[in-house]
This record gives sequence, structure tokens and C-alpha cells, in this order.
Amino acid sequence: MMFLFAKGAPIAGNDAVLVKVVSVQRPSGGATIYGKAVAAVRMEDVWIQAGTGGLYHALCDPQSLAQVESEVERSDECRIS
Repeated sequence: MMFLFAKGAPIAGNDAVLVKVVSVQRPSGGATIYGKAVAAVRMEDVWIQAGTGGLYHALCDPQSLAQVESEVERSDECRIS
């Protein structure tokens, strides 16, 4: 499973990071997602899919796809709670 991570609300033309989910922990009342940065991308089109409770979707420019540099890979695991 993968998802995009953006610093703020996703906006077309902005950059994001493609993240591969490494693990998910589900303590009572929430979830903690651990992931690994896979690539940097530029979002082309962004929308909120109906019926998803506000989940953003985005199309990305395939030409903007860039592997994350090795310097970033040292600390590429992230935690989202």
C-alpha cells in the first residue's frame, strides 16, 4: 500500500512524497502508520473523492517522479498518528 504525503493541504502543482506503508499499529481509538519514502512527485490534479470522509486523491506527473536521494533514505521512515 502507498500514499502521498504533502506538507499541507494537497494543491495541484505542489510537490509530495510517495510513501510505501511498512507497518500499521492500531491501538484503541486510532492508528499509527510507519512508512518509507519512495519518490518525490509533483501533483497535477487534486480532488476530494465523494463518500470518503474528506480523503484527498491526486494524479501525479510521471515526468516529475524522482527517487528519494540516499541522504534522505537514512531517515526515511516516518510515523503518522
